[in-house]
Amino acid sequence: QPDFRIYAGETSTEIGGGWMRKSKASGRDYVSLTLADPQIGPRRIFANLAPVKGQKGRHVILWNARD
Repeated sequence: QPDFRIYAGETSTEIGGGWMRKSKASGRDYVSLTLADPQIGPRRIFANLAPVKGQKGRHVILWNARD
């Protein structure tokens, strides 16, 4: 089960989940995301949600587009 569930739209359709992870290199916590919905494309999106260094409460989504 994911640690977080991701919902979108007026109907609050579940489009993904997030799992807490710890970076092996830095030891920092981040959330590993998986998103899948026909409205965002035919493929799943794998991304990471990480805190922005020096900006408390701010986060950034990082992913590598395949196309």
